[in-house]
Amino acid sequence: MSDTSLASARGQWQESRALPDEELGAAYEALGGKGRAVLKLCIARLFCVWGELPRLETTDRRYSRDFRLVSEEKPAPFALFVCQASYTHPSALIAAVMPAILAGVDEILPVFVTDANTRLPAPPLMAALELAGVER
Repeated sequence: MSDTSLASARGQWQESRALPDEELGAAYEALGGKGRAVLKLCIARLFCVWGELPRLETTDRRYSRDFRLVSEEKPAPFALFVCQASYTHPSALIAAVMPAILAGVDEILPVFVTDANTRLPAPPLMAALELAGVER
């Protein structure tokens, strides 16, 4: 299987398991203005703590005329976050996700573990991810 067809298959698999837009919208509204303000403040504070990182950072250290060390740092292509669907602390989920967002990780993949009583993640978790910009 080529890289292109693998990426296409992965994208289709992800889309088939994505949270419905209607559910995300309802979760956002259910959180209310005060709940959204609390989470936005959490996001802002985490941004102040870590700041936005450069997408690519290269260092070139010369230790002597014939010895040099070149290093390159860039974000991982994806970050996977696993969370119980009934978890009751959306600010903790944001605190886990924000470093990857600020580092410039292209694909943030939240996975929610459900049980017999839960079909979807708790509304505050869905709203928290939407506020953080993770809408898939």
